[in-house]
Amino acid sequence: SIARINHPNIVAVYDFGQSDGLWYMVTEFVEGSSLSRMISDKIMIDPKDLAPLMIQCLSGLAHVGQSGIVHRDIKPDNILITKETIAKIADFGLAKDVSGTNDHTDLTAAGLAMGTPAYMSPEQCMGRRLDGRSDIYALGVTAYYALAGEKPFVGHSSFEIMTKQREYNPTPPIQLNPRITRECSDLIMRMLAKNPADRFDTADNCRLAWVEMAQHLNQRASMRTGEFEAPPAGATKSNRMKVDLPPIPGGGPAAAPQAGNPPSAGEMPPALPPAPGSSSSPPVLGDTGRMRRPTTDNSAPPEIQPGSERVNRPITEKRLRTQSDAITCPRCGTLNRSELATCNKCGNALREVDPSVLARDQEAEAQRLYEVKKFGDAAAIYARLADKEVDRRQRSVLRSKEREMRKFDQEQQVSEVMARSKAMVERGDLKAAMALLEQTTGKLTSDATASASGLELSLSRELAILRARVRSRKRVSSVIVLVVILGLAVAAFFAKDRILGLINGHASSAPASTTGSLPSHAPVPRREV
Repeated sequence: SIARINHPNIVAVYDFGQSDGLWYMVTEFVEGSSLSRMISDKIMIDPKDLAPLMIQCLSGLAHVGQSGIVHRDIKPDNILITKETIAKIADFGLAKDVSGTNDHTDLTAAGLAMGTPAYMSPEQCMGRRLDGRSDIYALGVTAYYALAGEKPFVGHSSFEIMTKQREYNPTPPIQLNPRITRECSDLIMRMLAKNPADRFDTADNCRLAWVEMAQHLNQRASMRTGEFEAPPAGATKSNRMKVDLPPIPGGGPAAAPQAGNPPSAGEMPPALPPAPGSSSSPPVLGDTGRMRRPTTDNSAPPEIQPGSERVNRPITEKRLRTQSDAITCPRCGTLNRSELATCNKCGNALREVDPSVLARDQEAEAQRLYEVKKFGDAAAIYARLADKEVDRRQRSVLRSKEREMRKFDQEQQVSEVMARSKAMVERGDLKAAMALLEQTTGKLTSDATASASGLELSLSRELAILRARVRSRKRVSSVIVLVVILGLAVAAFFAKDRILGLINGHASSAPASTTGSLPSHAPVPRREV
C-alpha cells in the first residue's frame, strides 16, 4: 500500500524486499534537512515559519488516511525539509493498514506498543486500535516541541513517559513561548486532546484549521509592518492575502473554485459561515441535569465545512491531572502530586521556587549524588536539566556531564557484576556466574560508546576464562568417570576366578556327603563280648 502512494508531501517508496534475512526499502532521496535539525538550530521556531510545514504534513497525512494507513511514528526526525522548504513525511517502516476489520490491536507479539513514547497518542500507549487521529496527536506533539522548545512529556523511562501521555495534560504552549498566539496554542491543545473524539476527525480538517490560523498570523504581521490594508466593502477575492498551499488530496470542498471567478494560484478560499450545530448552539442536558454529548450517526458523519467553528464538547466528569497540578522536587527533580508535602523519592520538602534556583539546587543534588557514587541518579538529573535548558552551550555542558555519569554508572555496575560472579565461582556455581556475565554483556552491547565497548571487552575476557574452566572441569569429570569404570572392570576380572573356585569347590564336596560313610576322624564303636 505504501508503494502505491504518490504525494508531494510523502517520501516516495520505490521498492522493498528481503535480502540476507533483512528487510529493505528503497525510498526517494531528499536533499535538504529535517525538522529535528531545524528545532535544534532555532530552539523555538516562529509560528509563521512552522505553519506552512504543518499544513504540508497534514496534507500528506490526509492523503495516506484515505487509504486507511496510519504512520504511527510521526516525529521531527521523520519530517524532511527540501531546499525549496517543502515538508515530506518519511520512514513508513512502522506504518500500518488499519482498514481491516480484524485488526484490533497496536501491540506486537511481545506485547510492546510500537512508536516513540514521547510522540505516542494515549490510545497508542494503551495498545488500542488506531486511526488517523493518532497521527494528528503525534503531529501536535511535534508542533508543541517546535514552538515551545521542549516536549510536552519527559521522564526517566518509556513507561513513565507513556503514563504521562495517558494521565496528564500538557502545559499550554503559550505559557512557554509568549510569541505563540492564543489561537495557535488552542489549536495545538486540541490536537493533543486525550480523547480521540475531541481532536480533529480527519487530517484535512486539521489542515484547514492551520490554514486559517496562518492567515490570521500573516494579517497581524502585515498590520504591524503597516503593509496591510483592510479590504473595502464589496472587495473581490483578489484583495485577500495569498498563501502558498499544497494540493488537497482527492479534491475537497475547499479546493473547488467558484464558477465564473476562478481563484489564482495559491489563493486562500474564502471562509464559510459557521455550520449549523457549532459551538454557538447550547449544550444538551440529560435526564440527570448533566451535560451529555450530542448523538451522532457513525454510519454517516456530518460534513464539516471549511471555516466552520469546531464544536465545543462538554467537559468530562473525570478531570485529568495537568502538569501544573504536579510539583517538581527541587532536589532530585522527581514529579510529585500537588497534595504531597515531601518528595516520594528523596523525602525533600516540596515548595514552589524560581526555575533558576530550582536548576541550581538540582545541580547541587547531582554533585552530591556523584560524591556518594550514585551515578545513575546523578545522570538522570543532568538529563532532565539538559532537556529543559534553552541555552545551547549550557545544554551541551549538561549533556557532557550526563554522559560522564552514565560512564561511571556502567563501570560501577560492571564492578558489582564481577564481584558477584567471583563469589559464585568461589561457591562452585560456574554456570550461574556465566549467565550473569552474559546478561550484563548483552546490556552493554546495545550501547555504542567507547566506555561500554571497553567494559564489554573486560566482561568477554572474564566470560572466556569461565568457559575454559567449565570445559576443563568437564574433561576432568570425564577422566574420573573413565578411571572408575576401568577400576570396576579390573576388580570384576580378578574377582571372577575366586568366585568360580568357590563355586567348583562346593560342587565337588556334594557327592561325598551322599554315600553315608562316616568321616575318617569319626571314632569306631566298640563291640562287647
